[in-house]
Amino acid sequence: MDRISLSLRRTIHVHTGLLRDPQLRPINGPTTFALAMRLEDEPTFVRVGFANDTALDYQLTSVAACISSDYGDGVNPVGDAPWALLKTNGGGRDSEAGTAPSGRSRKLLVRGNGGGPRVPNVAWTDWTPIEAVASEDGSGRPILFIRVCSPAWSLPRSCMSDAEGSAALAEHGRPVMIQMKAEQDAATQPALRYAGFGRWQCSPVYCVQYLGRTPGATVLWGGDSHFAGTRTVGNVDSFGLLSSLRLSTPELPVAAANYAWSGCPSVVFLPLLENMMEVCRPQIVLLQGWTANDGNSEAAANAYAERVLRLAGQARAIGARPVLVTRFARRTLARNLAEKAVADRLRQQQLALNEPALPVLDATPILEDPAEPGMYRAGFSEDGVHPNGLGHAALAERLTGMLQEMLGG
Repeated sequence: MDRISLSLRRTIHVHTGLLRDPQLRPINGPTTFALAMRLEDEPTFVRVGFANDTALDYQLTSVAACISSDYGDGVNPVGDAPWALLKTNGGGRDSEAGTAPSGRSRKLLVRGNGGGPRVPNVAWTDWTPIEAVASEDGSGRPILFIRVCSPAWSLPRSCMSDAEGSAALAEHGRPVMIQMKAEQDAATQPALRYAGFGRWQCSPVYCVQYLGRTPGATVLWGGDSHFAGTRTVGNVDSFGLLSSLRLSTPELPVAAANYAWSGCPSVVFLPLLENMMEVCRPQIVLLQGWTANDGNSEAAANAYAERVLRLAGQARAIGARPVLVTRFARRTLARNLAEKAVADRLRQQQLALNEPALPVLDATPILEDPAEPGMYRAGFSEDGVHPNGLGHAALAERLTGMLQEMLGG
């Protein structure tokens, strides 16, 4: 298999639950959202993407970023790296070189998505240079702090605090979302120290991109709850993320961008994945081969398969390597033989496509109980619908070998 071309660009997805989620509410004062996340490589430029899946626009007044040597208290960076105020003069224009347009604007208007399906509209800051400091744990993976301030009543909805935040939540490469100092802008004065925060389920912060110093890869995927890793593993142990973390080294950084969205049909998650392929420019794209969220008819399955193959072609056109993943187990398949027959025909068609340009990961025999087709192997699922941590780990073991070969060993 030909080795893929590496890149300095990394993309890290922060969350998929957007502004329509039921735990959200309006805000009546300036609010600073913040997150801390471990990067795979030392950054030179950074930009932040903000998403809006409502019909209403919202505005942000300032975005600040800083590299820390440690999580510290999860609110204030550790070390002497300066904060960078990200600018917004380019109107979302991209640049691989990281050059930012001139101007002083730091406000950002995030347009609504037109009121249609929940595919979000994404707005970006400009690429902004950032200074790094060495991590204290010797991992070579610095920690990025981001602060974002929204003015009073700008967001159509905001987030309700879930629990006290903890830096430990981010130790496995996951971001920690926090709300600091309601009715205060902690982004334009980031050098001040702040105390006390609550952890948040989501916020306008959608994803972070940065340019590193070492050529590496981004693994990108989308889909429904099977690919999201929700319900039983809470996104943290999804098989794509596990494989990326296992493969990533300071010499060959591998970032993971999980755009799968639990409960969504393909009319949402496939356009979302298509949009993010263009801005992420990943090296590897994982494609979900089957979904139950579109219905169980043969017409729905065939239409879905056609769209997935079209996405595979688009991935190749931008220089990425698509990986097609066959269907997971699901207890509904054991109960509905007609649905299982449709899903099995689709799997056989996909296995026949296996070639170096479109490798196929056959997830079905890894997860499925051979004595009871359609059902999960013993210990691989808690609810019969989603793989649990052991199930995702079994998939990750196979995927890791495939990705390692693509990345040149």
